[in-house]
Amino acid sequence: MTDKPIQPWQRLHPEFKLNGLPIALEALEDVAYSLTKEGEAFEREYGEFLLDWLDQSEDIWVKTSGSTGAPKNWKVKKEHFLASARLTGEVFELFPGRRTLLGIPGSFIAGKMMFVRALVLGLDLLVVRPSKNPLKKTGGRFSFVAMTPYQLSHSLEDISRVETILVGGAPIAKSQVQQLDGHRGRVVASYGMTETLTHVALREVHPKFEPSFQALPGVHFTTDDRDCLCIQADYLGLESLQTEDLVELIDSEHFIWKGRLDRVINSGGIKLFPEQIEDKLDALIPYRYFIGSIEHNHLGRQVVLFIESEEVPVNLLEEIQNLADFEKAEKPKRIHWFSQFEELHSGKVDRLKTQNKTPDQVSELQIQ
Repeated sequence: MTDKPIQPWQRLHPEFKLNGLPIALEALEDVAYSLTKEGEAFEREYGEFLLDWLDQSEDIWVKTSGSTGAPKNWKVKKEHFLASARLTGEVFELFPGRRTLLGIPGSFIAGKMMFVRALVLGLDLLVVRPSKNPLKKTGGRFSFVAMTPYQLSHSLEDISRVETILVGGAPIAKSQVQQLDGHRGRVVASYGMTETLTHVALREVHPKFEPSFQALPGVHFTTDDRDCLCIQADYLGLESLQTEDLVELIDSEHFIWKGRLDRVINSGGIKLFPEQIEDKLDALIPYRYFIGSIEHNHLGRQVVLFIESEEVPVNLLEEIQNLADFEKAEKPKRIHWFSQFEELHSGKVDRLKTQNKTPDQVSELQIQ
């Protein structure tokens, strides 16, 4: 790259470190190439991204997660990556030299953005193999770590070493919030997607709990006639990004997320939000699960609990029947058991394919 002009996205912060070692622009391309050829699978993902990032093109292609439909390629200007990274740095006070941990796959936009933040802000980035507890085999303290709710639940014994944990990819359940009691650090839930280059809104979870998401500076929200969120973010070049997320809009900068429109269950004329039901079940079920529905002659759709497990606990049906904070219509009438769920390329559960798959076992619930 020495015979070509240096582009804005190729200007590394002088304090940037990778795995504790300073690295200059001239060497970064060699490192990226080496990762693609000799690295483990997760390292190859980051190597390929870095090679794309460091070329002369003003744009880069990323793939959406597929959680709201078929995955698609999304063309993004690198200047928007830079703007997003700088804004995150301001919001979370990520000053040069701050130590951060990257333990999520490079196929996720969140993983790509963690790398860009480190390059732009001069962070000391430690990259580890993605696992349910990315902190386990690390030492020392971290200023900033991005995690999924699943990782957070499995990292509780180590999170005392982290100042701020940014949680995304799925909603945080009430039971997870309760598990944070005594933790001295800060935990923040994020709202965003590939198209918004991760978060455009944040919600404090711990030590202070906020029920609503607050827009990042420069972001504004409206809703359409379905009460689905619409996003305006000039720094990302988004004049009006229409989502399928049902929300309670408080004002142009605050909303309460209710669930996905394409997952709403109309059972007997009552609209039910699977994500809200899942939140109530979280403390009860130790397996991977979700709420879906099947056709029903009288109700239209019948609520079904889908569980991934080799075992079928005999007492689970009784425990669900005895839950006090459920509305009658919310209680699942059936459980479909699977030894393995169908998955999207991102690792998230493919709810639609799983619901259309023949279960390994069915349990009927007699809930009055």
